[in-house]
Amino acid sequence: MSVRFQKYFLSQGQIALTTVFLIGSFIVLMALTLAFLSSSIVSSNRAVQSANRSLSVASAGVDDGVLRLIRNRSYTGSFRVTVDGDTADVLIENGSVPNQVVITSTSTVMGSQKTVQAIVSISSITGQVSVVSINQL
Repeated sequence: MSVRFQKYFLSQGQIALTTVFLIGSFIVLMALTLAFLSSSIVSSNRAVQSANRSLSVASAGVDDGVLRLIRNRSYTGSFRVTVDGDTADVLIENGSVPNQVVITSTSTVMGSQKTVQAIVSISSITGQVSVVSINQL
């Protein structure tokens, strides 16, 4: 074998080795990117689920507050509602307008806190309890 022939094959081997390293590095980079994106998507899905769960538990607290007012129209105070292991702290207090009651329910699920507030009107003539508004704060 001539020297020229050996140099040609050595340079071809170096080019092939460099190409293999570049392609391998690119594949590893793509795998790491996909792993990061998939973990980010899973984390964001958990955050959305906990926010929805917290809102549902807070709404259940408002519903329970309305039921307590229907049973006892003069009820004021605070209590705790538990829904499948998650809790909502509910406060029922007189509103700024006569015959109006404000129900505030706050729930925290996996770091996501939601508050729902309902304004309830109680008729002084019939005693009928009606929800005027429900808002998420």
